[in-house]
Amino acid sequence: MTVAELYVSDSRYPRCSDAEYARRHRLMRAAMKERGLDCLIIYGGYRNMYQQNFFWTSGYSDSFQGYIVFPLEGEPSLYNAVYPHLLPAKRQSVFPKTEWGGPRIAETVANRIKELGLERGKIGYVGIDTPRTVTIPHSHYETLTELLPQATFVDATPWFMTIRFQKSPEEIEFIQRGAEITDGVMRDLVAAIHPGVWDYELFAVVYASALRQGGDSNFALLASTAMDNPDMPYPYPVPSRRQIQQGDLVLNELCANYRGYSGQLIRPIAVGQPTPALSKLYDIAVELFYAIFGAIKPGNTTNDILDAVRPIVARGDFNIQAPLVHGWDNLPQPPLIGLPGGERAYPLDPHVFEEGQLIMIEPNPTSQDLSTGIFYGNLCVVTKDGCRNLQQFPDEFVVV
Repeated sequence: MTVAELYVSDSRYPRCSDAEYARRHRLMRAAMKERGLDCLIIYGGYRNMYQQNFFWTSGYSDSFQGYIVFPLEGEPSLYNAVYPHLLPAKRQSVFPKTEWGGPRIAETVANRIKELGLERGKIGYVGIDTPRTVTIPHSHYETLTELLPQATFVDATPWFMTIRFQKSPEEIEFIQRGAEITDGVMRDLVAAIHPGVWDYELFAVVYASALRQGGDSNFALLASTAMDNPDMPYPYPVPSRRQIQQGDLVLNELCANYRGYSGQLIRPIAVGQPTPALSKLYDIAVELFYAIFGAIKPGNTTNDILDAVRPIVARGDFNIQAPLVHGWDNLPQPPLIGLPGGERAYPLDPHVFEEGQLIMIEPNPTSQDLSTGIFYGNLCVVTKDGCRNLQQFPDEFVVV
């Protein structure tokens, strides 16, 4: 049996229906036609959180990198990076034409565009992320422009991401499962915290928990500090060699996914009773969260969020440097709404909330000197009736 004959999508890799992918591809082609594009080349690189445009189009997440060549007319094709990984790629991809990209994958992409007769066409490249302006590898871009000198290349990433913001009912089902796995990860993390355990051991618990539940870890932030002599306002992305002691605070941000669709959950965890200062910050975080939660509904805007939090901010002796709210799709997406003013202020671009949009609410207040802080938040979805919490872990300052 040849590899081509093994093409199949089965229960090993659950995915949305063929009708759902047809809907996405219709959206893509309508947007391409509106912009005069003959073809898209869609890049996905490394971890799940850097492949959402690629994954959303194909159902496949590559452990290294991959490309999709998606013409306005004609058959799309997907190219994976490592030949021994081709069979799982074929099992996941919705495209029958799923092939190894060869030792020089950008050349393979250029050759496919020539096969389609689009070497003089207008070609949009879709990269990883718009807010951080991460597109495709520079060396790949050089190869494409060298081999396709008569083509016109434009960055299509910004508009492409906007067509993914409004989630379909099928996507919401997958995201809900990712949120449930994330809740389970938090329960396992809480159970593992005790004096004597190391921060890096807690990272191991987080990653293993997601896998045991049939998911995967998108990312984790986690770090500990003494509550009576704190030295950090936020958790860390890299495991540290610090050992948990009685009287510690463990800050975290957990994000586990199910087949590429992730939840996000944040709860502070105290080893012993929280100090009065931390309890006060926690109460502020919860109050801010629900003020924002109540202000998010279809048609409301950035200004409604700021109006909701303004009375709380006016009376509070605290600092907030991170966004209060950000969009979500395995990476923070617009809108990024922070408090006006200050060195960490976020541009207050106008935004109108829409039904089906994923929103992460995480006020995360800190002390004014940034020596300590509270991390607290939940992933939510905008519904026709307002905001709905996708995370079901209890609203509490966890004490172990």
